[in-house]
Amino acid sequence: MDLTNTQTLPALFFVGLLGGVHCVGMCGALVTAFGISDFGPKSTTRLLTLNVGRMFTYSLLGAVAGLVGHGFSQLFAIPVALYIFAQIMLIGLGLYLAGWRSFIPYIEQYGKAGWQSLQPILGKVIPPKTGKQTLFAGMIWGFIPCGLVYSALSSALLSGNPIEGGLAMLAFWLGTLPNLLVIGRFSFVLRKWMQNTMVKKAAGVLVCLLGVYGLSHLWF
Repeated sequence: MDLTNTQTLPALFFVGLLGGVHCVGMCGALVTAFGISDFGPKSTTRLLTLNVGRMFTYSLLGAVAGLVGHGFSQLFAIPVALYIFAQIMLIGLGLYLAGWRSFIPYIEQYGKAGWQSLQPILGKVIPPKTGKQTLFAGMIWGFIPCGLVYSALSSALLSGNPIEGGLAMLAFWLGTLPNLLVIGRFSFVLRKWMQNTMVKKAAGVLVCLLGVYGLSHLWF
């Protein structure tokens, strides 16, 4: 069985979509800082441009992860180890989304140092005044330390191919897009609903089940 193809693009889209319970809390204030405050065409264009910039970063990170995964597969016979790692990351993410104890916050800590170095650069273009600044701000936004992104990248790593890795993160980005497109418009209402305990636990359990289902492919 080809384990690298078991984690499908639709599954990553689903992970991104369910991760909205996390995105609202982490990115809500940042989207507001970008100047998304009304329903006008200027704010809509800015919001779309920001997310296109985020797409570029995610796709680039996915391609790099796929290239690294390819290198690992050439040096070591560890496709099964990478596969197990990707599924464990999904299970950890599910626990994290549900508000239960997880290792994901510890992984996020490693990304915070890099993010702190980018914040002064981001601060210079907030709120963005031109289309180029908006696109650039969105690209930096893509580097925010996020367990959701790191879990998706583990699947991109598993792909063992830069093109497939980039496509994996593109699918994940598409899943996050609906939540982040409306977050600037209905941030208060959306945050209240997304932070509902039952909604968070349901989303977390579903993501956990994706990881458990993936692990079951090792035996069935």
